[in-house]
Amino acid sequence: MRWLSEGRLFAAYRDEGYGNDVYLLERKGTEEIPERQELLLACWDSCPGELEDAVIRFNRESEIYHVTVQLYEDEAWLDAKLVSSSPPDMLLLLPLNVEKYGRKQVLENLDAYLDDSSNMKREDFLEKPLERYIIDGRLLGIPSEFMCTVLVGDASETGSQAGWTMEDVMALTEKFPGRKLSKRNFRWNLENFCGDYIMDTFIDEESGACHFDSEEFRKLIQWLGEYSVSQTQQDTFGEEERPLFYEKFVCNIFDYMRYVSRSGEDVAFAGYPSPDGSPRYGMGAFNAVGIVSKSQHKDGAWQFIESFLSQGEADYGALANMPVRKDLMEDVLAYAVTPEYWMHEGEIEQGQDGSPMTKPKWSMRYEDLSGEMVEASYDYATEEETEGLLELISQAEFASVDDLQAHVMSIIAQEAESFLNGSKSLEEVTKVMQSRVSVMVQENR
Repeated sequence: MRWLSEGRLFAAYRDEGYGNDVYLLERKGTEEIPERQELLLACWDSCPGELEDAVIRFNRESEIYHVTVQLYEDEAWLDAKLVSSSPPDMLLLLPLNVEKYGRKQVLENLDAYLDDSSNMKREDFLEKPLERYIIDGRLLGIPSEFMCTVLVGDASETGSQAGWTMEDVMALTEKFPGRKLSKRNFRWNLENFCGDYIMDTFIDEESGACHFDSEEFRKLIQWLGEYSVSQTQQDTFGEEERPLFYEKFVCNIFDYMRYVSRSGEDVAFAGYPSPDGSPRYGMGAFNAVGIVSKSQHKDGAWQFIESFLSQGEADYGALANMPVRKDLMEDVLAYAVTPEYWMHEGEIEQGQDGSPMTKPKWSMRYEDLSGEMVEASYDYATEEETEGLLELISQAEFASVDDLQAHVMSIIAQEAESFLNGSKSLEEVTKVMQSRVSVMVQENR
């Protein structure tokens, strides 16, 4: 492909069954540019706006490489493409199964590229969000931003503790019969409330013995079905006015203040259940790009990743995610704790009590736990609040989901549906679970 004399390039491509997707890229100047080496970035379904902007910027600036985005919606297509003679050079890693592609050595270890880089090093990034993309000690991608997920509830019902065991959660439901755990379905509750507990309680790590045909496990499945809003995998959410827990996203310091530090005594801030009851929060990390090991243009792919990660700017808004780069995170937190004042003719305006009048940094209307619309407006954060946010991040689970655990949860959810819809007895489905999971555990030993 070649930049046209009017300074615009139309890069059109067709993929089987998905129609035409056209990107319009512009470059200053009207001179003819020699043909450049093509880099293919494969993205599932869509390309995030931040990444698309980075592609346009990189294509304007690079005289050697040109990035084209290819969209796909079929993992089988991607698998075939990766072993072909013309694989993509880069993959957007969300929502790929990073475990699968990492263990197959499909992706390059970016630590080697960071070691040789003069622009950035591993220590330039927050370590926690990187955990999502570390497989067998190899760093496969570097996200540009992240967020955490938490559970909140009514403190008068749940108490104010930050951590839970599975036994704590089950005891809580006994106090409020008929109330659901969350607004999510059986599968989501299984994975998020019970995943670690099931792996620790019903699978013997040393011997590989499984206990999914035990009475204790049957009671767990029956309990989870009773306290889940929806019991089919297709309906992720269900109608429930007052679940015991609400899932909330902490994307920045503003969310931390409205859900945690300034939520009032009526709201409890809790993590997901953990084996020892210590706080455990969820995560999401975004815009990580990996380099395909079979790429013929690995240096160019790294140049694009470097360009994308190095040119980001701090976003201080109430809707922004947190940056993974340490310097940008420091900027965000420094902005958060610095008051801004209303000014008049160059002077700080004073309130009736003579104190300087601070200007709100963040304001937002949102629905509280009772379903009413409220408005949160904050002038600035305290040092204690920024430290609290960093503590929350340190307790978040950023590591990728263990492949065995993911398969075990999938088997349980599949087989449990026959019990939940009444077509099979609980004893029947747990016997099938026992058989299927036992085979899988032995194969993975």
